[in-house]
Amino acid sequence: MRVEDFNALFRRYAKDLTRFLQRRVASPELAADLAQEAFLKVMQARPRAPILDSRAYLFRTAANLAINQQRHQRILPMAADSEAELAQLADRAPLPDRILGGRADLAALTRAIAALPPRQREVFRHYALGHLDPAEIAERLGITRNMVERHLRNAIAQCLEWMPELGRDGTP
Repeated sequence: MRVEDFNALFRRYAKDLTRFLQRRVASPELAADLAQEAFLKVMQARPRAPILDSRAYLFRTAANLAINQQRHQRILPMAADSEAELAQLADRAPLPDRILGGRADLAALTRAIAALPPRQREVFRHYALGHLDPAEIAERLGITRNMVERHLRNAIAQCLEWMPELGRDGTP
């Protein structure tokens, strides 16, 4: 469609098309959006045969868009319900390979902690299992905070060496 023809079509039918769509959809904003989309589709159309009645073609395009919109509005809540139902049915348990991998990681970490020097192991356990911060650990063990941090750095480095599948930052 030539630009001049399209501009004339728009000027002539834009208001009528919007009113037509307002009777078919839920809101004036949606009607305006669908009208714009209908004009865009008509402008981009490459029909096999010449369009004999541009107004009819435009309004049929708009009516089809309104029908599609209504279908979408009916299907969307059903899809949301189905997703919620599926989520309830889904088994949240980890897959067997993830369980085995987790067990292997835990075994490697347990061996790494057992291999730590006694003071490092004690600092690491207070930190990892006791959820104490370095200042609290230092106070409990009667050592400096810097020494606690050094023990933690060394313990973490050794644990990472025992677990080669982990990156240096501790992530898989």
